[in-house]
Amino acid sequence: MALAGDGYDSLIEELDSIRVRNKVAALGLVVVRDDRIVYLATRGLADRASKRPITDDAIFRIGSISKMFTGLAAAELAARGVLDLDQPINEFETGAMYSNPWRATVPVTTAQLLEHSAGLTGL
Repeated sequence: MALAGDGYDSLIEELDSIRVRNKVAALGLVVVRDDRIVYLATRGLADRASKRPITDDAIFRIGSISKMFTGLAAAELAARGVLDLDQPINEFETGAMYSNPWRATVPVTTAQLLEHSAGLTGL
């Protein structure tokens, strides 16, 4: 499924060597471009006990990695000048309910939300 010249085969092999070195059971790499999958590869075992290999239709729990996607998206928007990471969130019309006892002097910013240093209470 790889597109010629994109280098995904070498990337999955490098990721797989990291997986083996760190004793991770399995990994999957999916590259999506314009709402379609352009590369999909899996490596490793779905079940270590039975040595059953992982398959391309495996479901992975991504857990906290979604925070990375949010951070990257915010960084990209900031680089494009669409988002000011230092803008106080109370300037956005979100309807979000939060309590910030220091709102008047130290408003919570987007950057603080992304780095989990906002000090919010009463959510």
